[in-house]
Amino acid sequence: MTTDPRTLSERVSSSYSKLALVAKDLNAVSDELGQSVAQIDLSLKNLNLGITVWVKIRDWDYGESGDYEHWSEHLGYAKLSGKWGIGLKRVEGNHNHPEHDSIEEWPFNEAPRALRLEAIEKIPELLEQLSAQATAAAKNIREKLADVKAVVGAVNTPKSMSNVPVKKGSNAKIMSDVPQPHGIAKAMMEAEQPAAGFGRAFADIQRSAIEIPHALRDVQKGLEITTKRAQEIVGATSLSPFAKVPEVKK
Repeated sequence: MTTDPRTLSERVSSSYSKLALVAKDLNAVSDELGQSVAQIDLSLKNLNLGITVWVKIRDWDYGESGDYEHWSEHLGYAKLSGKWGIGLKRVEGNHNHPEHDSIEEWPFNEAPRALRLEAIEKIPELLEQLSAQATAAAKNIREKLADVKAVVGAVNTPKSMSNVPVKKGSNAKIMSDVPQPHGIAKAMMEAEQPAAGFGRAFADIQRSAIEIPHALRDVQKGLEITTKRAQEIVGATSLSPFAKVPEVKK
């Protein structure tokens, strides 16, 4: 067995210099990853989806003597701290007591770095799930819209003129009981408002179902490059997939 001829201070100095270079590169690729995800985030916000989707990154279950503990991490699109965006979530708890689960959620770029690196490969799956959910929502709204239109049609049916009462001893009709043109128009406008709202929502969801696949194709190349660089950095630092990378203060 050979002995390193360098002194302790020399070894520490050499190791620290290598670590500084790796840390610099790790920070650079982490920043680039954050910018790429921010671009995807902005594209999704412009679609005005309003749909929550989570995809599992990894999980762990352990059961002994009827006590089933679990732990999982997820990448998703959800409303976090009052704002829609791409986020990460960690859940820990017991299957027998889900009401006591511990849930941590972060906007993507505020999550632990190790979790962000693990989530990279799940971004395409997240976009695909959003597209599927948008398509399902569009179908559901289309069905609801048919029901609302039926209600509007029923509300717009004018009262029968034969039911208008006539004063005793007179052929004069009580005009207050007859639907007036401006009153009918107002009723129609009020009745059509829900249908219009469903129509707009349906159009938004339908457009999203079309645009998300295009967004997926647009960001795929950038993600592949960023993923490759991130994996190279992780490999260079000899980190296992489940290791946590310590945050480097800037």
